[in-house]
Amino acid sequence: MKYIKIYLTIFSSAMVLLYVFLNIKDGNLSFFMKGALSKEHAYLEDDCASCHTPWNGVNNDVCIKCHEDNIHFIDYDFSEEPDHPIKKVTCLHCHGEHKGAAHNIKLADNPLCLQCHPPDFMLGRKFKVIE
Repeated sequence: MKYIKIYLTIFSSAMVLLYVFLNIKDGNLSFFMKGALSKEHAYLEDDCASCHTPWNGVNNDVCIKCHEDNIHFIDYDFSEEPDHPIKKVTCLHCHGEHKGAAHNIKLADNPLCLQCHPPDFMLGRKFKVIE
């Protein structure tokens, strides 16, 4: 019985790895996505590398590259605010992606933020970047 569990574990792990390998080999990376892109970013659906860097995900620099004319930034150093749960806020903290075409990416919808802030609390504000 002990060997059956070991063989089943090895076999199932090999099947998962084979599935991932075959999808990557064929260029199908959609199973890595946790959801569809917003309508504003739908044109990027086949170009993950335009936003994501391998093993690092998305950082503010990538967002700013496309949105430099209309971006708002954080102007407060939250490390001085003991009760604020996020010390360095990034674009993705408020404007999460991969939530579908109907998702309004302009509104802040992070449940952690919404415990204290309304969804539209940042609309129309301009701020500076904290590095």
